[in-house]
Amino acid sequence: MWWVIALSYKEVTHAYGSPSLALSATQVLLLMGGSMIGSIVQLPGVGGGSQLATISILDHVFNVVPKELAVSCGIMIWLVSFVSVVPVGLILAHRERVSLRKLSTESAQAEDAAIIAETK
Repeated sequence: MWWVIALSYKEVTHAYGSPSLALSATQVLLLMGGSMIGSIVQLPGVGGGSQLATISILDHVFNVVPKELAVSCGIMIWLVSFVSVVPVGLILAHRERVSLRKLSTESAQAEDAAIIAETK
């Protein structure tokens, strides 16, 4: 699984065709590690830190010029590695007859019940 993730990082950066994004295996692993550490941090107003960590590594460590290329590549890596599973998950949820609206309602009711239980 990790090999496929590393390969996707390598292929996304390679797809830009820029010599500054021709990453070695060590650089790909560094980029993956930074992305994983960044995904732990949730930044207010920005969302996930994964994009910010990836963009920062591409910009400050690998010195990708122009900066827009680093931002674009960082966002594309995030889309490929994190967001690409959402459509599959929604299809599987539909196939299993999981209602997201029903889950949301049940979750809100459980929260209300927990708040009421705490106040008693």
